[in-house]
Amino acid sequence: MEDEKAKYKIFISHCSKDKEYVVKPVADLLISDNISCFYDDYEIKSFDNILDKIDYGLRNSQYVVAFIHEDYFDRNYTTNEFKSFLHNLGAKKGRILPILLGTKLKKVFNDLSFANLVKPYIIDDYERGIPVKSAEINDLVNQIKNLLNELNVKE
Repeated sequence: MEDEKAKYKIFISHCSKDKEYVVKPVADLLISDNISCFYDDYEIKSFDNILDKIDYGLRNSQYVVAFIHEDYFDRNYTTNEFKSFLHNLGAKKGRILPILLGTKLKKVFNDLSFANLVKPYIIDDYERGIPVKSAEINDLVNQIKNLLNELNVKE
């Protein structure tokens, strides 16, 4: 994939259980700021082949924002997405921004040295089923936008 031809700036990877209280609010804010996102609720229709659409979204996105909960890698879709973006994005530094939902994975990600991962953003007090504070959502969106600006300057 050539970045100039990418349809989406960001592919949003997540478990459906995290959608309502953190993923959708972040996606909506990014989209309202005119940042093109592949977010499944808006890009996959009921008659679409889900795997084909996810593959299309991954191949046509410059960056990945992955909302990672402790069971993220227990699910086939998210595990396959993560493997795919590691493969497709190659060694391009800073192409994957992990958002750690809770602190249990903090040590694991701090120990990893994937060339294409940036330092994870951590929502320390995340609990499924409880809305994330709007200030935290806004801070996360600002962090993502700052990272995109920083990466665009370097390219």
